[in-house]
Amino acid sequence: MALSAAGLVFSGMRGLPLIAYGWWAAVGIVLAFVDLAVQRLPARLSYAAAGGLIAVLLANALRTHDWQPWVRSILGALITAAVVAVCALVVPALVPWGDVR
Repeated sequence: MALSAAGLVFSGMRGLPLIAYGWWAAVGIVLAFVDLAVQRLPARLSYAAAGGLIAVLLANALRTHDWQPWVRSILGALITAAVVAVCALVVPALVPWGDVR
C-alpha cells in the first residue's frame, strides 16, 4: 500500500487524475488481498474500481476539454476485452467468461 501511495505521489500527477488513480490503486490493493484469500474477484468491487476510474477521468476530460487520453483508454479497454473474449471462445477451459467480464 505504501509503495502504491509513494508511486502516485512521485508520479507528478495532480488533481483529478491523481484522485482517479489513487482510487484505482486503493481498490486494486483490496482486490489483490481478496484474490489471494479466495481466488476470486468480487464483481461489485471490480465494477466499483473501473466505474470510479472511468467517472473521474471523464470528469477530468470534461474539465480540461482534452478527450484524446480518455477516448484512447476506453478504446484500449474495449480492444483488450475483445482479445480476452476471443481467447475465451477459442480455449474456454483456460479463460473463463468471468475473466472477460
